[in-house]
Amino acid sequence: MYDIDLILTLWDRTEGHAIYNSQIVPKILQFVNYPCRVVVQIDQPTERNLQILNNLKNEGKIHEIHVANHPCDHRPIDINNIYMQAFSHIKNKWVVHMDGDMLFYRRGHDNWLEKFIQIIEQKKHNIGAICHSAPSRNDDWTFRKIFKIFMKLEWVSTRFFVTEADTV
Repeated sequence: MYDIDLILTLWDRTEGHAIYNSQIVPKILQFVNYPCRVVVQIDQPTERNLQILNNLKNEGKIHEIHVANHPCDHRPIDINNIYMQAFSHIKNKWVVHMDGDMLFYRRGHDNWLEKFIQIIEQKKHNIGAICHSAPSRNDDWTFRKIFKIFMKLEWVSTRFFVTEADTV
């Protein structure tokens, strides 16, 4: 068994997001199909969305809920900061990050996550990922931080990732 944090970044802009989030979190957990510490980082939640997430927490499907702290009112910079805030909650050796606005599907391959980790361990490469392509300005502190991470990695994905926590 691997100790894994599943970091979910969710968004809340309309009433539709609350309904969507109530449906996508259980689907993500079904897709992952592995016991993980589930941490939700949500952007500006409505009361309805918080209620839905707290219900999932009370059911034991989510372990922690964190509301994003916005440093400014500039959407691309805020998005990158939300990711950095989410990653600050990593406690385990392995981390899986998924955005709630992604599509999740697989047929079979129930042990995919364990196999991913085994491949990473066997290859012994410094493999990692960043969940957003890059901030909009190269003078932004998040750009400098992300660029330093990219320079250490041999493989990068900009959507979901599985990696050792110290590469994030």
